[in-house]
Amino acid sequence: MKRFFALLMAAVMLVCMAVPALAGQQTVVDLGEEDLGNGITCKSTLVIKENLTRASQKCGYVIREYSYQGEWIGSVQLNGCFTYDGKTATATQVSAYHSTASGWNYGGEKTWCSGNSVNLTARFTHWGSPVEVSAKLSCSPTGVLS
Repeated sequence: MKRFFALLMAAVMLVCMAVPALAGQQTVVDLGEEDLGNGITCKSTLVIKENLTRASQKCGYVIREYSYQGEWIGSVQLNGCFTYDGKTATATQVSAYHSTASGWNYGGEKTWCSGNSVNLTARFTHWGSPVEVSAKLSCSPTGVLS
């Protein structure tokens, strides 16, 4: 079951990466894994899409994969687009996707733009035990995503 979800996520990531690659280059940054306590860990990856047609716009997404005691329970992908001019940056678009392991539920999702960042909060639940989910993607005034 774990292999199935890993393969499914790999396929989704390949499709997501292949389409924007037609419009320009992209950079993948491994943001590492963090221990959230209570057996929960989260691995984060940032993908930056380079827009060759509009230099003052930057889009990208962050993927956060959650595990409980070493078993994958689900992931979220937060997408954002930004405009920047060297002095300020503004978030202009936000969207999100998720997937869950069997037996886990996903709910309470909220996404929003706030100044130069896009944000997501939600939760995975399994037998009533919630795992809080969050993601944030920001853009600097010079177009650097983090």
